[in-house]
Amino acid sequence: IVEILLKENVVHKLLKMLAEPSLGTPTRLLAIQAVGASFISEKAIKEFVKMSLVGIGKTGYQILVDTLLHNPTERVSHAATVLFNRVHLYELLLAIKTSAQRCVKLSQDTKRQEESSRSLTAEYNQIAVSLKTLVEQY
Repeated sequence: IVEILLKENVVHKLLKMLAEPSLGTPTRLLAIQAVGASFISEKAIKEFVKMSLVGIGKTGYQILVDTLLHNPTERVSHAATVLFNRVHLYELLLAIKTSAQRCVKLSQDTKRQEESSRSLTAEYNQIAVSLKTLVEQY
């Protein structure tokens, strides 16, 4: 299903719709929830994070921030905040995954032991910071 949504640019269309100032609150809420529902796959979240909407000149993040600023209703704000939290959680987990992969690679490299040890320490610290942020926020 996610593949079809991405192929048909449904998330882009929903975000363009959210950028419309005349959009009603119930429709805006449904659009935000639909974007969030597409986040069931890593590919959909990656697409959201890197997308920039042609003709509008804003990213998905910027459109959500504008939605929060210009439509301060409680339901819309909550839905947008939930979406932000999902994306932020994904980014934290991705940072942990990347650091863990670097640690594995560095620990397998025995030629440059001292340099590898310093790099490993830095990567472990990055993992610790990401995990701390994750625990504090969730």
